[in-house]
Amino acid sequence: MTERINVATKTLLNRVRAVIALIFWIIIGIIAFVWINDGYYDDFAWLGIVGGLVIGIIRLFIINDKYAWQVATIEEIRDIKKILETNGKEINSSISADSEEKKLEKKEPTIREGYEIIEKDGKKFAIVKNGNPDNVYCPYCYTQINPKFDTCINCNKKL
Repeated sequence: MTERINVATKTLLNRVRAVIALIFWIIIGIIAFVWINDGYYDDFAWLGIVGGLVIGIIRLFIINDKYAWQVATIEEIRDIKKILETNGKEINSSISADSEEKKLEKKEPTIREGYEIIEKDGKKFAIVKNGNPDNVYCPYCYTQINPKFDTCINCNKKL
């Protein structure tokens, strides 16, 4: 319910709550003063007011610190979520573009035993030694491929 209230309003309500708590504890201190003063402990009656005031001040700082931190955090999370929603698509697209470029980078193929690397139509292929030269394989992952393809269907590397 309170998610729709902005940070300034929540902070104001939080401070009002803290002041009300301070006033409440001062009233409790006054009641303790009157109650102790009516008994045999007249010399210690001032402890009621001081105790109420101290507890009220401590509560004032605890309420302000605790709830102000929570309110700011909720608002910050909302702001970060908005930033990620708007910029996240751009970041994801640039990351995927970089990874695609790395996948498509041309590196030197490794030669497996029983294969040899040949060049056909400006592309490198692996073929089985003493085998059919029409059966070509990717020189990187050794998956059989169509020689008309520019990239391997398995590892996406340029041939």
